[in-house]
Amino acid sequence: MMLNLIRYVYVIIISILIFPLLAVTTVKAQYDSDGFPLEPGVGIEEIFGINIDSGETATFFPGRCQIIDSIKLKAKKDISGSIEVTSYGTKNPTKTDKDLGKKAIEFCGIQFKGFSKDDVESSIFQVKANKDKLDELDLKNADVRFFQFNVDGNKWKQLDTPQKSETNQNYYYEVDSVDQYRYYSAAEKTSAFGFNIWIIVICAFLLLLLLILFLIISSLGRKENEKEKKNERENQRQSLR
Repeated sequence: MMLNLIRYVYVIIISILIFPLLAVTTVKAQYDSDGFPLEPGVGIEEIFGINIDSGETATFFPGRCQIIDSIKLKAKKDISGSIEVTSYGTKNPTKTDKDLGKKAIEFCGIQFKGFSKDDVESSIFQVKANKDKLDELDLKNADVRFFQFNVDGNKWKQLDTPQKSETNQNYYYEVDSVDQYRYYSAAEKTSAFGFNIWIIVICAFLLLLLLILFLIISSLGRKENEKEKKNERENQRQSLR
């Protein structure tokens, strides 16, 4: 009886100690956290508790989202709350691919709870691309770009994504120009000029119309000149008679 009671108390104590770790991983200023080791999953949230003093930084390491190796936040003011990280796999959660690269490696989302993006002074995203995944998509390491979604503009924005290092499994990139904190994707880079094939077709058609118009005007001008010269010669003959 006493042995069963001791086991029962032991289970309760262990549960009390472990449950907070399962529910939330806390990230504090100037301390890095590996987070709770979770298996990557689609549509499942990973929650990080966060507490950063004004002017300080904190780094957390999402386990669910494969394209984001770490996120380093610098607080503009005191921050206390949590961050939810979600992987959507290859399913676009925004329902629009405007200004997004054609071949997407993964879509991820983050949500701030208890604070807003206005409380964040800056951030640095360490982005990674798995080499096997790139081979599957027929992409090279130089083709990878990190995209952020602008909720107000309802479109994606390609960010500068310089490569920093590589391992046998992954390429690593660093992105320090993130200013939207909702949805992200690592995908194939878009054209530097963002030209659409229909824009090129329309421009070519307009140039062709201008060329045809120029030829018509030139032809009419030549005929008018020939007519004037003919009239002058006719007038000269009549004056000689």
